[in-house]
Amino acid sequence: MTPLARNEYITLTIDALNSEGQGVGRKSGYTVFVPGALPGETVRALMIKPHKKYAVAKLSSILGPESPARVKPPCPVFGRCGGCALQHMHYDAQLFHKRQMVKNAMQRIGGIFLPDVLPVLGMQQPWRYRNKGSFPMAMQGGALTAGLFAIRSHRLIAITDCLIQRPKIIKAMQGVQAWARQYRMEAYDEELHTGILRHIVARITGKNELMLILVATRRPGHTESLVRELLSRDIGLKSVYLNINVDTTNAILSDDFALLWGNASITEELGGLSFGVGPSSFLQVNHAQTELLYAAAMESLRLGEDKTAIDAYCGIGTITLRLAPYVKHITGIEYMPQAVDDAKKNAHMNAITNARFYNGAAETMLGELLRQGGRPDILVMDPPRKGVDPAFIQTVQQSGIEQLLYISCDPATLGRDCKLLLQGGYVIGSIRPVDMFPQSSHVETIVLLQRGDS
Repeated sequence: MTPLARNEYITLTIDALNSEGQGVGRKSGYTVFVPGALPGETVRALMIKPHKKYAVAKLSSILGPESPARVKPPCPVFGRCGGCALQHMHYDAQLFHKRQMVKNAMQRIGGIFLPDVLPVLGMQQPWRYRNKGSFPMAMQGGALTAGLFAIRSHRLIAITDCLIQRPKIIKAMQGVQAWARQYRMEAYDEELHTGILRHIVARITGKNELMLILVATRRPGHTESLVRELLSRDIGLKSVYLNINVDTTNAILSDDFALLWGNASITEELGGLSFGVGPSSFLQVNHAQTELLYAAAMESLRLGEDKTAIDAYCGIGTITLRLAPYVKHITGIEYMPQAVDDAKKNAHMNAITNARFYNGAAETMLGELLRQGGRPDILVMDPPRKGVDPAFIQTVQQSGIEQLLYISCDPATLGRDCKLLLQGGYVIGSIRPVDMFPQSSHVETIVLLQRGDS
């Protein structure tokens, strides 16, 4: 192979998109990733990161016919901000790509070719859907500025809007920025470890209740003025928290929360149930698609008043309590103690008495519950992006549980884990992707697995 040199211009044809939404082509024996390029296009690109086996290039121009899937990105910082990767792609084409991405991961990583992957459940209006936003802050031109990080960096891109965020979240961000500038506050500097304000985190529910979390290295002054500023912006403000984070880490939030004003939690409604949402609660970021996701999950299961179930990564109990009315009994397992407390409160709030919750690691607690209470009929698992622990899969393989429902936010780890589950005697019943993250390269997937002899 002829090495590709940095700052060299190359011409290549794009054959596919990768899991990050980058165009993929071949040049001189190398795989070349070109963000912003689409399959079928011949492009001129500038080499920026040559490696031994692959290279990354920056799109310079499209030489051949543009892809029929190409559209003009409406966001002025698209391509610089790291938030969206597919705004230049027609939404129907995005859904096709995400279906192929799931199919490829299941085949390439999982060795699973049948049954087919069902069409992706998409949105009618794939904008303004995010109910949570996290905005870092930095000093730019002598003024505190909020925005989003550039792709694969901590270089701040200043923004005045974000087209996938709910508008009131943007108003909250703008309110904090205006307040900080009024009092000439300093943003935290990651290199010098100076300054106070680190992040603005805002979340809003389907009931339009908004929680603001100000992340800082210490308590700033004038917090009463911050509350007044936010209340003046008609954003449905219900709660303001301060999170003290002094760690030199990429983690946005620490465990140190202080309620500055308002309610300790805000209320979300899903499937006719109410859920209290605190500052550290996990909640899907797309309310409308969460309703679709949970409905599709329930439709794929054989539920009944004689069935028992375990929800292995239950969080604040959203899936657990949604399933509870349709089974005899359900048990939730969650690693975070605060989430378990919230799940118990949510069960009480909704007068659900056939659900119980335990704090512990899924790979440990599942075995304990199986020894204590016998085998459930249904196991639900909605793990983080890294997937499930091998010890957990081994326990599942030995358990003989009849129905498994795996909800995944990463096709690669989903394929890896499903391969192991199939080796343990399970078969795929259905694979249904759900587009929780329009304009991004991410996709949620629901997989039903059943015992081969069931």
